Amino acid sequence: MLNIIFEDKDLLVLNKPAGLPCEPDAAKAFDNLQEQILNYYTSSGQKAKNLIAGLAHRLDRQTSGLMVVSQKPSMLRAEIFPFPKAGYKPILTQSIHLDFTDGLSLLDISLLTGRYHQIRATLSYLGHPVWNDPHYRGSVRLTEKRIGLHAWKIEFIHPISNELMKFTCLPVKEAPWTKFEPILSRLDD
Repeated sequence: MLNIIFEDKDLLVLNKPAGLPCEPDAAKAFDNLQEQILNYYTSSGQKAKNLIAGLAHRLDRQTSGLMVVSQKPSMLRAEIFPFPKAGYKPILTQSIHLDFTDGLSLLDISLLTGRYHQIRATLSYLGHPVWNDPHYRGSVRLTEKRIGLHAWKIEFIHPISNELMKFTCLPVKEAPWTKFEPILSRLDD
């Protein structure tokens, strides 16, 4: 069931649960966000042939949080910028340390670039892997497929109206987020 935060004729903003992949895997063995969106279009009477589930970005299967989805092919465009070295792709990340408890840190991370596993790889490299993320040297704290990442805030310029769009969605009240409830409740103010 899709948790839609915002919808207009061009875009969807939704809260993706942890454990749901964004796209079909090679064997199409798992439910995925794109198929759920296309099923939503069909069940709401929209003509699916004119609509797409164009993910403006992706979150890892284990990551929950806000996602922007284009409903029209014309909304997907890329911008190319020159880099100082051919093939070089910088990773630019900003973080604010919000709290520390029981050996865990709560970080507010802003991505200035969007690279494959950017947050997970960077934090592992720095010696502070993401909670419950054994793929990047994090110790397993739960047996379920959830890691300590949640996209809680997203801002973008609407591609048609040029309006600044801002959305927030706090993580579900379960581990590891319950350790940080007081500070998380202040984030949404």
